[in-house]
Amino acid sequence: MLDHLIGPSARLAAAWAADLGNDVPAREDWDIPNLTQYLGPIQGADEVREEYYERLQRALTAKTGQEPSGSGPEYLLADLTAAARRAAEKDTTEVFRMLARLHLPVYLTTCPDDALFDALKRSIDARPKPADATAERGPFRQVCNWLRKPPEPEPPADRPADPPAPSPPPADPPAPRLPIPAWPVDHLTPPPPARDRPLVCHLGGHLSDPPSVLLNEDHYLRFLVRMAVTSSHCRPSVLAAQFLNTDLLFLGFRLDDVAFRTFVEVFMSLEWVQNRRGSKKEGRGFDVAVQLDPDAAATASAERVQQHIERLFNPESNPRDNPVNIRIYWDGLRSFLRELDKRCPTL
Repeated sequence: MLDHLIGPSARLAAAWAADLGNDVPAREDWDIPNLTQYLGPIQGADEVREEYYERLQRALTAKTGQEPSGSGPEYLLADLTAAARRAAEKDTTEVFRMLARLHLPVYLTTCPDDALFDALKRSIDARPKPADATAERGPFRQVCNWLRKPPEPEPPADRPADPPAPSPPPADPPAPRLPIPAWPVDHLTPPPPARDRPLVCHLGGHLSDPPSVLLNEDHYLRFLVRMAVTSSHCRPSVLAAQFLNTDLLFLGFRLDDVAFRTFVEVFMSLEWVQNRRGSKKEGRGFDVAVQLDPDAAATASAERVQQHIERLFNPESNPRDNPVNIRIYWDGLRSFLRELDKRCPTL
């Protein structure tokens, strides 16, 4: 989704591996999750994450000519948002500007930045406000808190609770940070999403909390485990009600993208998704559309790609009786959004 600002992530990983030379094995399928997984034990997890953010900043500068406003993830967050805003001002077909024009109530994103949030805010601000409107307008954000530990189980009723742990000694005050544009990040009990109050759910973390961003393969595995075993309050539960009467559209993923496979696995394992699948026979249906760039899947036939994606969503079902209807659109992201905007201008 950020290719027009920083280039493809696979290219970023390949350049990173090339810079390391003989320090990493020679292979053609480096991507960010497997490269950072390999480098973590060698360089240290914090150093690898810092290097990743620095490389994103350099890629942004190389792609847009925009000089960084500072060093660190908070400046990267502000610079990505500013670059997307400038691109949207010059081009009406800029990706996030077009997504905002769809006026959808829920946007799920694996991007850890505010480009989509900012585009939605500007789009909603530009719309006429109804004379009788009293509800708050503008997007709100929910970060999928995959790093948060599950709550401790309640003690049995016949056993008193353990005494509280002693208070730690006072810590040094945090170093002052430069002010940057920011919005509330984590809504544990968000309001119901609506067209003028859309939810932006960051499934893979957010740069305002750098350790929350999914980076290496271990992070994705931990995400899967945590989402499977944690209590319901750590899931984006506001999506459940929305999902009962709507369908899914996947944009900007590659077929071999670990994020795509991970989030498909997470969604298809959730109880409210299973209930939705089972309700197809009752006439409610469940449709999934997947946009794929033809160049990204040039090595596979359309039929085999269709079968692969159907297995992702229906791992145990009879292909002749799939509980999930799959449609694949072979098109680049921007041209796909242009066509969608043309066909559905008032979504």
